Amino acid sequence: FAIGAAITGFVVSEWGADLFGGLVIAMVVGAAVAAVVGVPALRLRGLYLAVTTFAFALATTSFLLNDEWFGWVPVDRIERAPLLGGFEVSSEAATYYLALAVFVLVGLGLRGVRTSRFGRALVAVRDNEAAAESYGVDPVRLRLAAFSLSGAIAALAGGLFVHHERAFDPSSYSPIENLAVLTMVVIGGMTSLVGALLGALALLGSRWFLDPEWQFLASGIGVLLILLLAPGGLAGLAYRARDAWLRRVAS
Repeated sequence: FAIGAAITGFVVSEWGADLFGGLVIAMVVGAAVAAVVGVPALRLRGLYLAVTTFAFALATTSFLLNDEWFGWVPVDRIERAPLLGGFEVSSEAATYYLALAVFVLVGLGLRGVRTSRFGRALVAVRDNEAAAESYGVDPVRLRLAAFSLSGAIAALAGGLFVHHERAFDPSSYSPIENLAVLTMVVIGGMTSLVGALLGALALLGSRWFLDPEWQFLASGIGVLLILLLAPGGLAGLAYRARDAWLRRVAS
């Protein structure tokens, strides 16, 4: 996410490219970096992999994207560039609708990935790697491809974020944000796109609708309660309600 934001800001401000070009380049770089980060995932699992990726987050914000060490990191104001050479997305409303459109397109694309052979192979490797290999699935190549895809999407989001902020502020990409994102996914449901959305709404919505003294219900005790009552996350509750309704309809 942070690398995508920095690359987009640099391409737009220094090269004079439009937003589309900046986002595409950021996605390519994000995919490549994620593949490199994903190499330890070929041998590491669980806590060890989490520590490795967290260490990379620390190195990214403190060194790789530090303008004191690398002069290309944008430090000045980044003007909002047009999209595809002619569409102005400089207003707050236009930026919002652009982000919403990209969100919908990415969601539809990932839904297509999930129902494709690639998506089914990912689920097979997650559930039973040995059985998946017996059907000709290459787990190494598959994991690296999954890391690259997620890295490209994260970089795309980072590019949209820096376009909205009009500046690259390293404090917005602190490693602690990794824990917030992980919390969103866990309480939402780690195996579904709907869960990721519900988790983000639950965690961020508390900042919008709850008074500061009550926000701990969503980020502290609330998370524990959700995990105790719904180990599958909020998406599990939604799916159970859907299945109950479908059974009633069928009856």
